[in-house]
Amino acid sequence: MGFEGLLGQETAKGFLSSVLKSNRIAHAYLFWGPSGVGKTFAAKLFFLNLLPNSCGACLECKVCKKVLMEEHPDLFMLAPLKKELGIEPIRQLRKDVQYPPFEAPIRMIVIQSAERMTKEASNAFLKTLEEPSSHNIFVLEAQHKKGILPTILSRCQWVRFRPLRPQEIREFLVREKGLDPEKASVISHLANGSLKLALHLLDTSASDERLRYFYSHMEMLKKEKGEILSASHGLVQELQLKEDGLVGFLYLIQTWYRDLLVTRLGIETELLVNRDFSTQIKARSSGFDPTALMEAVLEIERARQELMGEVNPNLVFGDLMLGLKERLNV
Repeated sequence: MGFEGLLGQETAKGFLSSVLKSNRIAHAYLFWGPSGVGKTFAAKLFFLNLLPNSCGACLECKVCKKVLMEEHPDLFMLAPLKKELGIEPIRQLRKDVQYPPFEAPIRMIVIQSAERMTKEASNAFLKTLEEPSSHNIFVLEAQHKKGILPTILSRCQWVRFRPLRPQEIREFLVREKGLDPEKASVISHLANGSLKLALHLLDTSASDERLRYFYSHMEMLKKEKGEILSASHGLVQELQLKEDGLVGFLYLIQTWYRDLLVTRLGIETELLVNRDFSTQIKARSSGFDPTALMEAVLEIERARQELMGEVNPNLVFGDLMLGLKERLNV
């Protein structure tokens, strides 16, 4: 069974391979785990392996290329246009799936960021799951299960996707992108288990963005309370338009505080995540108390975990910035 092109995810690959081998295909699956770890690619490979006369997902033939480019008429991809996935796309989907597939004996419908379906959309989609068709297979993708109706979850088989190991990302960047091993090591530790983020960080402008985000948030902490809350609200609005959003931003900021702590404690530079900015980190580190830096790392982690649930991001981020200002005595 062809899942060899999927990086890591041995448990998920093993489960999907056993499903294909037994030919016990469920009506709906939930692929859940962090962003950028291969959920969409795995869904496409799953679809390719379900097609008759399958090439085993060679990724080179005409059919494979149509699926990978999302041009196959029986592969439906549905994603939120903005923050939410509303009722109208789901209503249209309900109409579309009533008809037989165009080319293949089956149709796969991949719903990305399923946890962002509105209540109305979720209830409408539930009706589709309650009326299963032999030629429709649904794959819901989500970073977490919170926000998905329990009645939808109960009708799906769950497939867990985990963060990729830094070594897996590093080896991929060296092998597939011809990257210098040292640079690949830096990026693999910054990527937080996400291949998508690692590929984004290959862009030289991403390094400038990392530095800009860190310095801009430090400048924010120097403001008065009201100004901090106003500035944090604006930053949240900006970040919510990005792929990794606020959670990804907080991870990058967290690595800076972690590196400041490592440097402040006199630990060797090789353990820095942002080794490409070791000079700037060393210059900044002496101005912080090690205990305060440790508490900052923990506070950011708590905020990241909160943001995985159904919370007001402006409140969480605003409270975090005020807490960091007090903690770091900025």
